[in-house]
Parts: sequence; structure tokens; C-alpha cells
Amino acid sequence: MSANQLSLSALRQFAPSNSPLFAYRIESSGSPMNDWARHISNNDLFRRELEENSVLGGNVVIRAVEGDEQPQLERVKILSLSYATRVFGNSDDAKEFVRCVKEIADPQAAQFELEQIASHYYRECRQGRSVPEVLKEMALLGMEMTRVTASINDLEIEATETEIGEVKLTPADEKRVAEAQKSLPSLPFPTPNYNAEMRAVKNKLSRGSLSKANQDEFAAFYLSDDGKSVEELDDDFRRFDAHEQYDEDGLLGLRMSGSQHTEVVLELDAEITAEYLPQNVQPLAKLLQLVFVGHEIGGRAAQSARHFVACRKIENADNFRAREAFRLNAPFFETERPVVSEFSILPLTRAEISEWIDLNLDALYSREVVRSARRVTTGRKGEWLEFTVNQTVNPDFEEKQYASQILHILLEQTERDFHLSSLRRNHVYQSIYLQIRRAKDTTVLSQTAEIARRAKDEKRLSLKEYTALSTVAKSQFARLSDARPSQSLYRLEKEIAAADSRKIGYLKWAMYGSNQPAHSVHGLPRQEVQRAWAALKNRELILKQKGVSEFDRMRQQQLQFNRAGATQQVRVTPANH
Repeated sequence: MSANQLSLSALRQFAPSNSPLFAYRIESSGSPMNDWARHISNNDLFRRELEENSVLGGNVVIRAVEGDEQPQLERVKILSLSYATRVFGNSDDAKEFVRCVKEIADPQAAQFELEQIASHYYRECRQGRSVPEVLKEMALLGMEMTRVTASINDLEIEATETEIGEVKLTPADEKRVAEAQKSLPSLPFPTPNYNAEMRAVKNKLSRGSLSKANQDEFAAFYLSDDGKSVEELDDDFRRFDAHEQYDEDGLLGLRMSGSQHTEVVLELDAEITAEYLPQNVQPLAKLLQLVFVGHEIGGRAAQSARHFVACRKIENADNFRAREAFRLNAPFFETERPVVSEFSILPLTRAEISEWIDLNLDALYSREVVRSARRVTTGRKGEWLEFTVNQTVNPDFEEKQYASQILHILLEQTERDFHLSSLRRNHVYQSIYLQIRRAKDTTVLSQTAEIARRAKDEKRLSLKEYTALSTVAKSQFARLSDARPSQSLYRLEKEIAAADSRKIGYLKWAMYGSNQPAHSVHGLPRQEVQRAWAALKNRELILKQKGVSEFDRMRQQQLQFNRAGATQQVRVTPANH
């Protein structure tokens, strides 16, 4: 199942209005030129993308890229420093403007998107708003968008690079290496070259017929240089490249030279989310992941799913037996329903998930109506006979079929997700993941990291799974560090903020080790204890700076007082003659 097979009318009814599937789904009316013109007029915001990109196989959107193509930001002329300097009058504002536009835009933004962002803020400056106000607004928006567009690796994974110097051997190792080199075995005799080996193999093969011609007449005609000028030869090479890149899967509108390559712009199947489902079917998308994972996280959901499937099968069988019993006027007894706890908590297989989806949709779209249908048949003499019959139909069949397609696409996305697949196939990975997410203290995270490291050494976790768990642990550590403080920490921080130097000394003694076990700080988690110590050190530093400044002020006043009140005493001693 793929996105290009979805009903266009159902997409218009249930998909988000800004879905990119609308831009790359052209409604066919039998006139390709008219369909294309109407599609361009209806999607004028995507015109540049529709003209530059092409759909390959109905699932992937690609575009032709030059081998030495400049980045999108450098190809936008109104974002050059020279143009921005002419607009703002100074280079500092121009540099800040270009930086803010780069922060606001997506890292993979197209050229016209950068042009739209830049022209919008240029217009804001020309319409009377002050330049500092506009740049401040852009900077704040850029800070918010950076967190949105940044990848998970940039947000949660810290990478450090260390250089390892050259390892020098000790004299004993050098002597051992020299002795080993003396006892090396001699080189083997030279083997026949490749052509000789191929001739030997060819002689051993039996005579056979080729199913494909060795001579490519098409390439020989275009790539031959007999009697051609340089211009004609270049033109033939371009024609040959264009013909060779033709693909029957739907690569249309792209002609690439030898220096170009294709770049994937968008994968249509990856854009499908639970928002594409009807409102009453969206809860199944969350349950789909739970029954796929199973075990401790989705064990109850897996049990409920198996119980639901079993009950629906029993109900369908009972309905059939009830109709037969009514027809034969025989007694009928309902089958006893099983208990939920009797079923396994293991993940559902793909066949079980498909069956569970179908039965859920049957229960949600169980409405039936009776409609009259016209039938035509021939009589005994060959005449046409027309009559009306009543037919039971499901009026929501198209919506039900659309919901089933979306759920199967979400199932394929779930199967490709590394984290969910690891939770499904490895209960050790799931157990450690739950310990990390349930941790309320960073001490527990440290212990869990040791458990994960031991499991990796014992080959119960692969290296990729261990790396993923390390990333989750870093995310949980950051979440706990930025969490709202508890009431005990809040009261302690207020006490520290109002403490004097003597109280600071007491708190340092009480909070250290087991000097005062009854103190409230010893009941806090590790991350809050670190925040309390940081507040205590900050308060101590403030008091020291305040004491030094007070001492300097008093000393200055004392010096001024002594200078103002000092009197010069002159003692006159009479001379004796």
C-alpha cells in the first residue's frame, strides 16, 4: 500500500489542508495539458516546486541537482550581504538579518521559501517598523524554530572527538617484531594474470547460446566519433544520456547531464500520519503501536486485541448458527466468551494485526441500508425484462476502505521504525527503556546505564540498541534537570536566599554527608540536591562580594574622616644663645 493509491476524494475530506500529497496528485480528466494547467492554478504556492521536482514511481519526489550546486541560501540574491547592506545602510544589521533568515527557515528549505521569508521582513522594514524591532522579532522566532527544525541527534547527542597520538613501541617490542620479520614465510609463486584465468575458465565451459546481444547498436551509433565534429559529438552524448535515463516508472520532465544527480526531496508515504484518519478511527493509530510492541508496554493492548478478535469470531459464528437454527426451528445456545487474561501479552504478528484492523473497521462501519437496484434480463422469447430488487449495502464502504489503507501505511512505518522494532523484538531493551523513562532521580539513571552496559557486554543488546538507550538516558537526564522543583526544594531555596554568612555555614555542615540526617535535603533526589548546592554556593559568593564591598566602603570613609580631621601641630623651640 502506498500514498499514490489513496482516493483523492477521501484525501480532500479527511487529510490536512496543507498536505503535500495534494500538490503531487494530479486529477486526470483525459486531457493532460488541461489537467496540468488546472493543477498549477489550484496550487500556485507550490508552482516552483512542481516545476523543479518530479515524482518517481508515484512515491518519491526527486529533483535534478548539479554536482557543484551552490547552497540554497547563496542562490537567493536578496539575501546577499551586498543587497542587505544597501537596504539597511550598515553591515552589522545586514549580517544579523541574513543570520535570522537562516535560523527561521528549515535546513532543507527551497529557494523560493527563503525568498518569501526575506521579502516579508524587507516589507516590514519599509512599511515603517524600526529595524531593531524587526531584527529582535526575527531573532526570537529563529530561536523557537531552531528547536523545531533541529534533528534529534543535534538536540540530544553530544559528540566529542579526541586525537590519539602515535603509539611507539618499547625496545623489547621492537626486538620482538624484528625477530618475527626474520621468520616470515616466503612469498607464494605468482599466479596467472586475469586474462589468462578467464581464458582457462572459458575453455572449460561448454558451448552455449547468448540470450542477449553483446553489441549495443544504440550506443555504438550515438557514441561513435566517425566523421563527427566536436559539436555534433557533444550533442549525441547529451541525447544518449537523456535516452538512457528514461524510466517507465514515471520519471518525467527530467533531463540530466553527466554532471547532475538526483536528490530525494520528499517521500509521500512518510507524510502519512494519524491526522489523515477519520476522527472516529484515530484512536486505532495509537493502539496499533501498542499491539505492535507488546510485552510490558503494550501487553494489555495485545491481550485486549486478541480477546476482541476472538469475541468477534465467536459472534459471527453464533449469528450464522442462529440463522440456521431459526430456519430449522432448532434450539440455539450462545458460545461462552473467553476471558481477557487467557491471552498472551506477546506482540501481534502482521497477520493478526491485519485481522484486528479489519474487524475493528467492521465494528465502526457496521451501518447498513437497503437500496433499490434495477436489474435487466432476457425472457424466454429474447425480450428485455427490467425489474427492481432491494439490496443491502454499506454507505460508508469508501471511507472504511480509505481508513484501512491509511492504517496499513502506518503499520509499514511502524515496522521501519528502529525504536519500535527494538521494543518489539527485545524485551531487555524494552525493560531498560521503561526504567529510564520511569526514573525520577538521576541516581537511578546512573544505575540503569550500568545495567545497559552489562547487557551490551553479554550480547543481550546490540551496539545500535545500546546507543539508542544512551540517547534516551541523556534526554531523561535533561528532562529531570529542567523539571519544576518540588515543594521541599522550593522552601530550601527560599531559606538559602535569605540566609546570612552564619546560616550558610550551618547549611553547608548540615547538607554535607550524614552530618544532619534529619535535614530535608537528604530526602531530595540527586538532581535537586545539586540545584540546592548550586544555590548555596551562589549565595555564599554573593555574601563574600557584598562583604568585600562593605569593607572597602568603610575603609574609604575612615580614610576620608582621618584626612578631614587631621591637624598639623608645629612645635616651636626657642634657641639658646
